[in-house]
Amino acid sequence: MIMALMISLPFPSKAGTDDSLCHDEDLDRLVKIDSITGKLSGQSKVLVAENIYSSELVIFENNQMPITEQDFMEQVRFLEFEIPMVYNEEVKRIINFFGTTWQTKFKDVLTYSQYYFPIYEEILDKNNLPIELKYLSVIESGLNPKAVSSAGATGLWQFMHSTGKFFDLEISHSVDERRSIEKSTEAACRYFKEMYAVYNDWFMVMAAYNFGPGNLNKAIRNSGGKRTFWEVYSFLPKQTQHYIPSFIAMAYLMNFYDFYGITPSLPGNFIPAQLTKVSCNSQCSFKALTMVLDISKDELLAFNPELKNGAFPKAEGAYMLYLPVPKAYEYIEKEEAIVEISKEHKDDVSVSKKEYHTVRRGESLGSISKKYHCGIKELKKWNNLRSNTLQPGQKLLIHK
Repeated sequence: MIMALMISLPFPSKAGTDDSLCHDEDLDRLVKIDSITGKLSGQSKVLVAENIYSSELVIFENNQMPITEQDFMEQVRFLEFEIPMVYNEEVKRIINFFGTTWQTKFKDVLTYSQYYFPIYEEILDKNNLPIELKYLSVIESGLNPKAVSSAGATGLWQFMHSTGKFFDLEISHSVDERRSIEKSTEAACRYFKEMYAVYNDWFMVMAAYNFGPGNLNKAIRNSGGKRTFWEVYSFLPKQTQHYIPSFIAMAYLMNFYDFYGITPSLPGNFIPAQLTKVSCNSQCSFKALTMVLDISKDELLAFNPELKNGAFPKAEGAYMLYLPVPKAYEYIEKEEAIVEISKEHKDDVSVSKKEYHTVRRGESLGSISKKYHCGIKELKKWNNLRSNTLQPGQKLLIHK
């Protein structure tokens, strides 16, 4: 069973911009953890030596990294990637950007990826997909499970509400599985496989992920039927034109950062936890867990970022909860006591609050849904709307 190693460092609040780029790799081995009770299993990581970390920045002459095409091509041939590593002036420009202007963020990426990449790799490998697709998540969210873009895309892989639903991710008032490291990665894998069956080209798959297959197909038609990314490049918006070079640049620099003297950032004021899953009794409350296991609500939410409000979603069966390994064993020992205490200490589930939005001239259901972080379908359902047409001054019911 996959083990999620979540982190409690502060993350950026937005994704889809350069500010969101944060975190990446260095791990030695995985350790299998088994419980004789059969309730506990997972994997944990042995951290690399502390001396690889440094808060110091590498200063390059004229703020330019000394990268050459010869260095790039000689280095990447050792990577054995299935996705081709192309060098051009745009790739060089973005490598330089990551390594100079955003070196602080990039150093964070190197640190955080130690916890996320082993999980990505296991899921990608299970789905027979190129392992290097893990770098796309860095471009999407900076490895922040709670990242939300200005358009409402959420999670490590930045799924929109409708796309998340299409790939069977639960999104409700209590849980958002777009923020689940395992489930969102599984959904991303489904998307990659479906798009590869259509385009048979990994750069085109990425372009579809960024731009949408419908829009990409329009670009293909406008190009006269060309089928590769570089052939349709001039028919794509700038964001998508930069997307693939950004992926290549990140994949390169995350493998050869030490060639330029760059080191991962210091882990900060948190202690990385070895986490594993427990089958948590549906009768347990967050309050009882925090009391008995001496763990804070914020920690539980950091370990389980798909949970939104400090309460478990209503379900007949058990909830698979991530806990630090020692706490997981303690939970197994004290499960009955936690269930009993939960009867007296129930969770205060947040109640939906209603408010009204007055439509202004130029506003649409799309812009309003972004403002209130909800879906267009939800807005229409709350207000019994049969069309997308709005009138200035119209009152819309909003559930928060």
